[in-house]
Amino acid sequence: MRRGEVWRYAGLRERDVVIVQANAAAPTAPTVMAVPLASVNDVIETLTTIRINGAWIADATRVGEFRRASLTKRMATVPAHEMDQLGAALRLALELG
Repeated sequence: MRRGEVWRYAGLRERDVVIVQANAAAPTAPTVMAVPLASVNDVIETLTTIRINGAWIADATRVGEFRRASLTKRMATVPAHEMDQLGAALRLALELG
């Protein structure tokens, strides 16, 4: 599991998430920081939303912890420029400057 990968999350509600946690941060922890993805038709785009691979929208305000054991299938890899945009959206959402 690496930063920038999209995984299927099989929690209470199955959905896709993009890993935003740095690769070296807590590699053995039971959870990983990720942003849930939505269909481009299901989200109003704002300063904290980023289009991912043309198929999904990531809303940086929804970042959270997801159990590694529930990440069941690797779906895609996010291009570097989109991860840079998501990083900027996360800084904006979390007021990190």
